[in-house]
Order: sequence, then structure tokens, then C-alpha cells
Amino acid sequence: MSDMLSLSEGEGKRGFRLKIILLGGAGVFLDGYDLFIVSIALILLKPYFRLGSFELSMVGSAALIGATLGARWCLGILLTSWVGRHSSFWT
Repeated sequence: MSDMLSLSEGEGKRGFRLKIILLGGAGVFLDGYDLFIVSIALILLKPYFRLGSFELSMVGSAALIGATLGARWCLGILLTSWVGRHSSFWT
């Protein structure tokens, strides 16, 4: 980890680089966690609702598309509050 932190010059930015590394790792963790939870939910839903392969694929796709659109919506709210409504409509 110290090799990754010493890639660029200047020790004053060490905290910022550590934050970037941790946030990047958290994103990968949450993506894997989301896929894991969806797969477990599909396994549990299949016998309960007697779902076929098409229905399972639709439920799984809807869950992942909903997560993607939800993340985009939350990011849009943060962008709007940071930049302003008028400027964020053009991005």
C-alpha cells in the first residue's frame, strides 16, 4: 500500500491519495456485494414463485438496471446541489 501512496511526488497529498484508493476499493466491493445479493435473491425466489429462466432473467435484469439508474439519480442529485440546477442540465 505504501508503494501506491508514493507514486506521485509530494507527501502533502498522501491523505487525498489514500481517500481515492479507499473509495475505489469500496466501489469494487459494493459492486460485488450487489451482484452477490441479487444472485442469492434469485435462488430464493425461484422455488417460491416457480419462476422459469426467462422470469429469473427479467427479475435479475430489473434489479441491476434499477441499481444503475438509482446510482445515476443519486449522482445527479449530488451534482445538482454542488454545481447548481441550471449548469447540471447541460452536463
